[in-house]
This record gives sequence, C-alpha cells and structure tokens, in this order.
Amino acid sequence: MGLVLGLSLQRFAHHWLWSHPFEWYWHWRFGRHCLLANIRCQDLHRAFLARWRVCAPRLFTVRLADSKILVELTATQRAGMHRYTFPLSSKEPLLKINLKQGIGWDKMTKCQMTQENSTTVSGYRYSEGWAKDQRVYFFAEFSQPLKLKEMQGDSVGVFSVGQNMKPLLARVGISAVSVDNAKANLRAEIKDWDFDRVVDNADAAWNKELGKIKVETADLNDKTNFYTALFHTMTAPSIFSDVNGEYRGSDGKIHKGDFTNYTTLSLWDTYRAAHPLMTIIHPEKQRDIAQTFLHIFEQQGKLPVWHLVGNETDCMVGNPGIPVLADIVLKGFDVDKQAAFKAMRTSAMLDERSLDNLKKYGYIPWNSDSTYETVAKGLEYALADASVAKVAKLVGAKKDYRYFLKRSQSYKYYFDKKTGFMCGVANGKFREPFNPFHSSHRNDDYTEGNA
Repeated sequence: MGLVLGLSLQRFAHHWLWSHPFEWYWHWRFGRHCLLANIRCQDLHRAFLARWRVCAPRLFTVRLADSKILVELTATQRAGMHRYTFPLSSKEPLLKINLKQGIGWDKMTKCQMTQENSTTVSGYRYSEGWAKDQRVYFFAEFSQPLKLKEMQGDSVGVFSVGQNMKPLLARVGISAVSVDNAKANLRAEIKDWDFDRVVDNADAAWNKELGKIKVETADLNDKTNFYTALFHTMTAPSIFSDVNGEYRGSDGKIHKGDFTNYTTLSLWDTYRAAHPLMTIIHPEKQRDIAQTFLHIFEQQGKLPVWHLVGNETDCMVGNPGIPVLADIVLKGFDVDKQAAFKAMRTSAMLDERSLDNLKKYGYIPWNSDSTYETVAKGLEYALADASVAKVAKLVGAKKDYRYFLKRSQSYKYYFDKKTGFMCGVANGKFREPFNPFHSSHRNDDYTEGNA
C-alpha cells in the first residue's frame, strides 16, 4: 500500500512522519529544485498552481507555477515513482538530487551518490537529528539518460535530462540496510515503467483498507472528514523491514526476522486510540507489531517509548509501549505472553525517566525531579502499571500482580480535592501557587498542556 503526502510545495521526498504533529523524519530530496513538506526550508520552495493540485493517498499531482512542469508522485510500500512532464518551451530540463539539505535540526553526517550508468543513481545518506543515527540507502532508475552537469561535493548532483520532451519517470527504492536491499525493494514492488498501474494498485490497496469501516450518511462532508481521519490512522506505524526480511535494529546491527518490522512508533500520541483501533481493523498486523516491540526490547533493554528508524528518542512521558503490548496480549493475539510480560515488567522497573522516584516514594514528588512534568509522568506510569498488573495476572505472576496493582493507584497522590485537579505534590502538600490555566512548556507539572 503506497502513500503520497503533500503539504505546501517545498520538496519531493521519500519519507514522511504523520502520527506525530510534526515532520521529523526526512532524509533526501529529489526533483527540479523542489520538494514536498512545509517546515523550515524557506530557501527551497516553488509556487504551484492550485487548480492543478491533486492530493490523495494514491497520488500527488501539482503543476509548478514558474516552470509549468507537471509533477506526479505515487508509491508502493518500499518504493516511490515520479513522473515529470516538461512544457515544450523547456530549453534544458535539469534534475537535482540533494543529499545535504535537512529540516529542523536534521544534519547530514555522511553521504554518497554514485551514477552507476546513464539511467541509474544510487547512494546513501546518514544524518543525526530527531533520531541520532538515521540511515537511508537509495537506488533510483530513470526512464531517460541523465548527463551529470555538476557535482557539489558528495551531496548534491545536477543532471541534464536532455532535449527529449517526453515525460521523465523515476522509480526509487529505499532501505535502511543497504543499496542492494533498496534495489531489491524496487525490483519487487515496481517492475516496469507503468506509472498509472502503480497509481491504480495504490488506489485499490487504500480502498481496501479504508473500506474496512463503512459509513452510511447522505452528508458528503461528514464522510470525507471520517475517511480522511481514518486515513491518518493508517499512516503509521510504517514498514521498516525490506522485502528479504532484513532491518536495522535498535543495536545498530542488521537483523532478519519472520515478521514485518515497523517504525514510526510515536506511542504517546497513538496508544490511547489509534492502536486499539488497529486491533479491530488490522488484526493481521498485531503479531508483527508485538514482534517488533519484543525485538526492540531484546536489542535496547526496554520497550519502545518513541522509536524511529532503529533509534530510541525517549520523547514524551510515561511508558506507552506497555499498554500497547498489553492490549495485544489481553485481546488474545498471537504473542508469547511470558516474553511480553518480561518486557513489560523490565521496562517498568528501570531507574530512568523518573521511575526511580516512583519506586522510592510511591509517586513522583515535584521537587525531586529536575525534568519537571511530574503529574503527567505519574498519571502515565499509573496507567502503564495497571497494564503490567493485568498481564501479570494472566500469566500467573501473583507477586508482580499485587505490586503493580498497588503502584497503579499512585495517581491518587496527585488529586487535590480542594481544587478538583491533578496537581504537583511533595511531602503530602500540593504545589503552590496553583493556576489550572498556567502552562510553561517543559517547566511545570504537565506535558504539553495544563491542569
């Protein structure tokens, strides 16, 4: 199932991140001085003609305002396909592949670009940013010969397309493992130059997935809103393993499994609603998600918190991987219950991320934590502990069941009957002064909000 996302026209890329409200996952750009997204790349943008824009899961189409180039993008699970139609007035169309530019604090640390022959370019890009060690390998083929006009170091290549005004097609495989795997992904998923067939296949795949829930209403706007929201629930987690089963693990090593490995695990954002919905409409994926979690645990010593391309970012509070895995276990999906319980218990008993204070005091005192957000942390940990208790009971771990059931009640420490709010607390006294509307990001008792 392919996915093409378009925001304001600034670059064409092969990675997006949508379970989270920001775009942190982006590696390399490719196009005629333009890409797709909308964050902090003001020097890389082109105006487009709105009447020519088509934005759908299967296809993104836009005509650039200045050059009048028609851009069409589609995708499969591990590859993308581009089609550029140049106006007859074009003198010398140019293609620019830029491995240097990033967004936000993403910084390229190492890259390589190789023109293997007149129609093939391959390479890789390593970077640090949201994830500390991001690696993308690519293998790109073009429908027409390219002539290298300029190479700016190792990171930027400018190619001439020639005077042939036929549409230029590109098909690009990507991998976190190797160029060979990127090539294999492309060969497996886009076998020819039939762009429209790739679009049709993506359309059929998305219709199948979105059709799992049928809405009966005469209001087209309501239906559009519903299916757009449903579509957004399906953009993550994203597939991280290659067609041969290989993937880059949390330990930096290459692993091979009998399951589909996933990434983009923005769990604090998704564990409450998106993942429970997945157990209903995507039951076939639950074993793979559970296996992904358990292998991450084996490789990094704890369940994922906010996992991205083989990296643990440790972003957000609590232990959101625990309730996701518990939900899969308790609903009876195919997962090793004992292994799941071990991963959950171990993750809940670490001394990191304020868990040491929770174990010491039975709650997290506001004046004992230099990273603040103690109320949010405490409530999240209480929910995770209740999840551990339920699985402990299921597997017959009676002592652990009693311990985590008791610890799950720690949320009561934060409730101030006088104000009716959950508040920062220490030594039996609530933090003062208290204003339920006050918010100071990463410098108060709450996470991205207030009481």
